[in-house]
Amino acid sequence: MFSQSSLVPQAQRVRRARRRARLSGALATAAIASALAIGRADAAGDPGTQLTAVQDPLLGDTVARRQQPRGVVAGDEFVFWTNGDGSVRKAPVAGGRTVIVAKGFTNPTEMAIDRDHAGAPMVYWLDAGAGNDDAQCRGKADGSIQRLDGAVVTGLTCPANLRYFGGRVYWLERHTGEIRWTSGNGGGEIKTIAKTDGFGAGFGLDANGLVYFAAGSHELTRTSLYVNLSEVLSKDPKIDPRFASPSTDGVYYMQGRAIMRAPLDGSAPTERYTLPTSAVRAVWQQGSALVYTTWGADVFQSYGGEPMLVADRQRGSLRGVAANASHIFWITDNLVKRAPLQPPPPALDEFTGGSSNRF
Repeated sequence: MFSQSSLVPQAQRVRRARRRARLSGALATAAIASALAIGRADAAGDPGTQLTAVQDPLLGDTVARRQQPRGVVAGDEFVFWTNGDGSVRKAPVAGGRTVIVAKGFTNPTEMAIDRDHAGAPMVYWLDAGAGNDDAQCRGKADGSIQRLDGAVVTGLTCPANLRYFGGRVYWLERHTGEIRWTSGNGGGEIKTIAKTDGFGAGFGLDANGLVYFAAGSHELTRTSLYVNLSEVLSKDPKIDPRFASPSTDGVYYMQGRAIMRAPLDGSAPTERYTLPTSAVRAVWQQGSALVYTTWGADVFQSYGGEPMLVADRQRGSLRGVAANASHIFWITDNLVKRAPLQPPPPALDEFTGGSSNRF
């Protein structure tokens, strides 16, 4: 009697045997990889924080996974992020075990960092309050600014756009459009600097103590932190008020996908470049580098000219971006990722300020 297999042509049997061999090899490889991953996770004590090697240079490294990141900042040794479970966490910038450094907050979101703080960098974050998010403000004064050793200021209404500069923390009250500040050590008086175009407005700071923002009828305005000075740099009916980043050669802002530069002498703005995909969502300024994410799930870096693509095809929503002297960090739905910060071209004028905007 003939077996069933003997009725199958020889060539087909060979193909089936090869497929089984490939499948067996793939399963064995997957099992070995899984065992190694489990061993690394056990050693680290956290299965979601091992640095993943770059498979594609435009995908970036994964510093931490299985998170719910909302905002991010980076020091030289650690990257910090606010998490959706009400905690603040950190991991080594090269990847490693995740540690909870603070917890019990209602709605922790944006972050800022004082890298010159004595002993170690001091991290600040917003607790936006219950029910407040990027799209709405309930008008209840239950927001606050926190830092690693306690509250800086409480009783805020829909705070956003947190900054740290020169011993002070700055933020936007979204329901009024006011830019405000207080001492970064807490317990100080709250003062108002200026009033912006409103709910989604952003602002930028430079090292000379000047604040740049959109105010009035689409006016790009600057005002001083220290003296009674306020002036309009330019009027642009298409200005996007969510983004203002000062440099030594002007102030950069958005018109849709176009990045515009307004000279500091008040002359007419010019278009520097147009993003190839979609509009900017979040921005970080690191020295002379402008780093930003887009609504199209890409990460770019620029020194005032043509943008360089750092990472693309990122999974989920790119909610925030930060940088230190060596790397760019960004957050998606459940990942904290990084890529090298590219060096500047020769003879480049340095940006004088540092700020971040989250849209």
